[in-house]
Amino acid sequence: MRDTLFHRTISFLVLAVFLLGVALLAEPQLFGVTVYKLGLVFASASAGYWIDRVTFPYARPDKVAEEHVDFSEPIPTTEDEHEGLIVGASLYSPLYGQTMLRRAVIMAACMICVGLGA
Repeated sequence: MRDTLFHRTISFLVLAVFLLGVALLAEPQLFGVTVYKLGLVFASASAGYWIDRVTFPYARPDKVAEEHVDFSEPIPTTEDEHEGLIVGASLYSPLYGQTMLRRAVIMAACMICVGLGA
């Protein structure tokens, strides 16, 4: 999981650096403004994440996963691509999805507000 997350993060970082380079070549006089706005968007994403953590301390996605997944009864899978055992829980998917969606909406709202306002 962490290996995949690392590769995904690196690929987005490489893409961001490439697009920043394109912006520098296209409009070099606006490069400072572009970097400033990029910094604001990153800061607002971080602020949105922390707003979600502070506002909903007991409904974080990792807490929902810990509370609603029953690790004692693994269910064998039948599909070839998912060989092995999966863990089943009746409430896990909806609650986990809702907490992740809530966090994404809060972060997006912060990013949009800062992007439009500053």
